[in-house]
Amino acid sequence: MKTVFISRTVDPKGQLRAFCAANQIQLIDQSLLSFKGVCPIEKPMETDVVFFTSPRSVRFYFSYFKYKNEYLATIGTSTANELQKLGLSVDFTGTTPSHPEVVAQELKLWLGERTVLFPQSQRSNRTMQQVLNPNQLLDLVVYETHLKPIKFANRPNYLVFTSPSNVEAYMLSNKLENDQFVMSYGTTTSTYLEENGVKNLCLSEPTEHAVVDALKKV
Repeated sequence: MKTVFISRTVDPKGQLRAFCAANQIQLIDQSLLSFKGVCPIEKPMETDVVFFTSPRSVRFYFSYFKYKNEYLATIGTSTANELQKLGLSVDFTGTTPSHPEVVAQELKLWLGERTVLFPQSQRSNRTMQQVLNPNQLLDLVVYETHLKPIKFANRPNYLVFTSPSNVEAYMLSNKLENDQFVMSYGTTTSTYLEENGVKNLCLSEPTEHAVVDALKKV
């Protein structure tokens, strides 16, 4: 039986699990990371905008701070949805979360001269910040990302990595072989894999639909 590993938990009733069951493929859906909130020692300076790069950054930030009428911006719709669950309106949503370098340019145009706060992990790639004026941004670590490597007894035939940190955790205990088909969620993860000598398919979007579509073509 062939095996698919994806470095996140998938929807129990979702498209990927159904596809694997129908095609007698074992599915292993498990993050290789753990997360811990970090309460900032000092309250950050007020900014015009708060930009969130993931639903997780939303949850940790609002566990420490209250909304104060700032503009709210997100890298994509799943993060925007997390804000809307809190009853908050979203002023900017990136159109291509799989390509954060594109969202960064969109954000730069939208921001203008406004200042922006980035709640993030200590392992953030800071793609957005790299295109902005350093004087208009503020980084704030609100959670830590820790690697949780797992040694796989049998090598998965197909691997789907959702972040560079998950790739790093996998490679601490496992070797990526040429006969494994590797997929990545977004250009940041794809680039990290390539830098480590791993060929991969960068999925068109970070969704189960994109994974299934790719598996059908293998």
